Amino acid sequence: MSNRASRILLSCWLVVAAAGSALAQAEPKTGEPPPLSPETQAAMAAWERAMTPGPQHRKLAEAAGTWSFRGQLWMEPGQPPAESVGTCERTMLFGGRIQQQRMTGQTMGAAFEGMLLAGYDNVTGRHWSVWTDNFSTAPQTSIGSCDAAGVRCEFEDTYSDPMTGKEARTRTVLVREGADREVMSTWAVGPDGKEWKTMEFVYERRP
Repeated sequence: MSNRASRILLSCWLVVAAAGSALAQAEPKTGEPPPLSPETQAAMAAWERAMTPGPQHRKLAEAAGTWSFRGQLWMEPGQPPAESVGTCERTMLFGGRIQQQRMTGQTMGAAFEGMLLAGYDNVTGRHWSVWTDNFSTAPQTSIGSCDAAGVRCEFEDTYSDPMTGKEARTRTVLVREGADREVMSTWAVGPDGKEWKTMEFVYERRP
């Protein structure tokens, strides 16, 4: 079990334990359960705020459906890009809290499939995603933010670099050019310290 999952389960257990303690110590007088302690009420209110979908989650839900994508991938700066084409199915999970994307297609002449989970953390106020595909055995995690309209989002990506065996970072920019078109570009910093585009994908929603 991950540390994050352990913390969540522990927090939930503490809320339940506190509620149980309050009930055990109070003397019911009218047959009604006694009120919860202020601390327990505050904890429950915090969890309620953390778990309730908001406008950022509704923005993710607006993108549900079937999309086509066409991408370009650059192995080195200034070199011709490799092509990627396929489809993307977007659905919402867990009562509209998490967006799932399932992608299938062809990349550099090989069959390609990947999955993205994307969401918005009410606690930190940050957007996040986790990506994995059949070209790797490790996830890429991304944390970022969007403008007030949810049109332009920027993320810092972290992944395991097979060439160095170390953690590497890139920058991804997502621009929603309308309800049915999105452009995603990823940028890396080269040995010369200059940033260069490594990928660009254009998504268009199918009718």
